[in-house]
Amino acid sequence: MKLIEITQFLIRSISPAIMIAFIMSHFMFQDPMLFHKTRIKDKIYLILVFGLISSMGSFFAIYEKHIYLDTALLVVIVAGLKGGVLVGIGSGLIGALFRIITFPPSGKFVIVTLIAGLLGGIMNYLHKSNGESEKEISMYQGFLVGALVGMLQTLIVPWAVPEVLIRRKFLFLISVPFFVINGAAVCMYLFIMKTLEIQKEKQKVEELNARAQLRLLQSQIKPHFLFNALNTIASFSRKDPEKTRSLIQNLSEFLRVTLKTSKSAISLEEELENLDFYLEIEKVRFGEKLEFLKEIEAKCLSIKIPFLSIQPLVENAIKHGFHYDGRKLVITLKASDKKGTFIEIEDNGRGIEPEKLKDIMDMNKETEGIGLHNVIKRIKSIYRDAKIEVKSEIDKGTKIEMFLGER
Repeated sequence: MKLIEITQFLIRSISPAIMIAFIMSHFMFQDPMLFHKTRIKDKIYLILVFGLISSMGSFFAIYEKHIYLDTALLVVIVAGLKGGVLVGIGSGLIGALFRIITFPPSGKFVIVTLIAGLLGGIMNYLHKSNGESEKEISMYQGFLVGALVGMLQTLIVPWAVPEVLIRRKFLFLISVPFFVINGAAVCMYLFIMKTLEIQKEKQKVEELNARAQLRLLQSQIKPHFLFNALNTIASFSRKDPEKTRSLIQNLSEFLRVTLKTSKSAISLEEELENLDFYLEIEKVRFGEKLEFLKEIEAKCLSIKIPFLSIQPLVENAIKHGFHYDGRKLVITLKASDKKGTFIEIEDNGRGIEPEKLKDIMDMNKETEGIGLHNVIKRIKSIYRDAKIEVKSEIDKGTKIEMFLGER
């Protein structure tokens, strides 16, 4: 085989191991801070996960003319680089035992698996000893360890298989590209791990942001609503005690659910129950001037939506929708299953001015309150592919259409 053919062969052989490492790392490393934790149980978790990934990658090892070249060494190297000496040796031990059990011809070669984890751990220790514990292991450091392990694996061949000395040319040809490719593979896996950590951190931030927005919503229950609700209750206190008790119960349930719910997402059914508590008070307050209609398909009731995503929109329609001439305000809520959940809130109110609507739909702008802008941001934090459209005409009304994709 020519040098270029051997290089291509090694690249093809190591690619599946990198792919296996990427897929398994994506699902098993959910906590972006895991590598910075020092608890024993976290170290054991890292040892087991890296050991498992290394073991799965070993199925793509090269066994050519009694020479065993492990294409998954990059996993235990990165285990040491990211987790330290203990994690490197531990995952290397699991990988070595797995190789011996599943492929006995690997024999003496598996000692390199242990050494790979050890060298990765030593580099981690030296990195921290230089006062750079807050910085990530560099690509240069990863390449250096990867290349060194690759070179070590080819140098150990004469000891493991003495008869290979008669094929020195083949051994030399395979040595040079192997330690270069092994170093590059370690760099690639480090890059993959860093990318995954950034993605997980971003998801964590988005989740915390969604929770913060929920807390903001809960702290912004409009004073004017409470004032009007209490006035409505007071007006019935003497003439209709039964109605008064019902209104107090609805108000207390609405406040209880709104202020105490800690979940960022609830079912549509739960959101509608809370909406009913709110509407019972508003219907009494406005009488025949307010009409609320619901058309909800039963299969939509179980879908998850952000807490306080429907009620604020209905509240806004009531607050801003009444015409000055006293016309009845009709609000319609629909939920249907159209290859995904489709939610529609429509009113025949005063409408939204074009400039104001443009600001509401600009997700890069920060707005106060618990209105449409806030609801859209929180829905998209759960359903990234959600499509939300707002149509509004002055003096004719507003329609909000939300199509929720997969969560």
